[in-house]
Amino acid sequence: VNWAAPRGLKLALTETGMPIDDPRWQEMFQRLMDFANANNVDVFHWSAGNFWSVRNGAINFTPGWHQNKTLEPSSSGPLKKSAGIAKAVLYDDGPGWAPSGTAVTITVYARGNLTSPLTLTVASSNGGTLSKSILTIPAGANGQDQFTFTSPPNAICTLTYSVASLSLVSRPPPPRKVYSLTDPVAYAVTSLRDAAMAIIAKYNACKWELADGYTDFLGNGVPAAAGQTVRAIADSGYGSSPGNAMEMLNWINEASSGGQTLPTMRVTNLKKNSDHSAASAWGFWCKKTNPFPPVQPNPKNRTPYDVPDPHFTVAAVSAPSAGSGVILQASFSAHVYTSELSFANSQPQAHWVDETGGSVTLTSPAALPANQPAVLSLTSVPGAQRLRVNSTVVGSAAGTFAAGTSACDQLLIGMGFTNFFPRDQFNGNVYSVITGKGAPSVQEMTVLERYLGTTAGIVI
Repeated sequence: VNWAAPRGLKLALTETGMPIDDPRWQEMFQRLMDFANANNVDVFHWSAGNFWSVRNGAINFTPGWHQNKTLEPSSSGPLKKSAGIAKAVLYDDGPGWAPSGTAVTITVYARGNLTSPLTLTVASSNGGTLSKSILTIPAGANGQDQFTFTSPPNAICTLTYSVASLSLVSRPPPPRKVYSLTDPVAYAVTSLRDAAMAIIAKYNACKWELADGYTDFLGNGVPAAAGQTVRAIADSGYGSSPGNAMEMLNWINEASSGGQTLPTMRVTNLKKNSDHSAASAWGFWCKKTNPFPPVQPNPKNRTPYDVPDPHFTVAAVSAPSAGSGVILQASFSAHVYTSELSFANSQPQAHWVDETGGSVTLTSPAALPANQPAVLSLTSVPGAQRLRVNSTVVGSAAGTFAAGTSACDQLLIGMGFTNFFPRDQFNGNVYSVITGKGAPSVQEMTVLERYLGTTAGIVI
């Protein structure tokens, strides 16, 4: 700046950004943006585009998708504050499982910049104890406030937010359910959906339903109707947060994509599903960050599990008319290790590969009829893998994967991506997917499978 000013030269600062995994970076980035703005320096944020294997890194500026609205990157807060832009978007996160009246902590975030404090009110639909009912998001970039909620025993409570003024924000976070059910499996007789959601909350699992499919993950995205393309699905389970949004996105640029096409929304028996049968149709991608000691040993922006961890996946799909393809893949974009639920010659399949080359493949002996919805599941714990079709075990193994290895950096629906390249287009239709870390009981898995069956119009 000292050199350029007397020469009348314009400066541009490129390849800068704000990592999300240490709050001290925000102070640094704010000072940098204030200095650049005061000295008429243009700023070009690092990785402000849709790049394959590095998309959604912890320093990126590309918008995401959370709670069915555009998720501003955290660096937009300091940028807006420096530029004097007063606008923010509200989100929240926190557990949904509160057994035996355990208190849970809920955090409400503002992404963007507030020029004055913002007041919210939170209330419970079914009793319980709030540590406070009035929240205050402070003025400035990326403010937040939090509260604790203690649910009554064996209850379902809905926490609802209201905002005193919407002049600086578009709308409050959506209602949030907290479950303290004594026996979620038994509760399925009363409400299958709430029983399934309680189990999803118990395992902090992710859930993506095409009923939540949107046309875009930017500000003009709307719920996709039959025949429209689908680019965004929010996690409607309990795995997502603003610092680790488990969005499922399709961000290909059709003008220069190399021939890839977008999935299309269909409505079959009144149930929404994404059609991946078009030639070179891509699926949806949730790109995360891989631990990188000592630079970034424990990033927040992570997949729910790695290949060796206990984990499970449940998906309601229609089998492709021919061929093979990935339904849900948890993997590492720069290598081949993976946990995936898929089809091979229209036969349901579960497949695992770890970093050391250890692998397990389970294939159903029977192919599924084309275009007929079914619910497929995989479970994996050290020494035991299972593949289930419509709640029946069709394959089992006793593999153990090398602990402490095979860290994943992505989740994908309707396609795979390993060794830096797309793999295994699905070719079928996807209604819904659940995945999470842990080892649900057989009874819990059955509830999840029955619930996903309802999203595809079938009874399990």
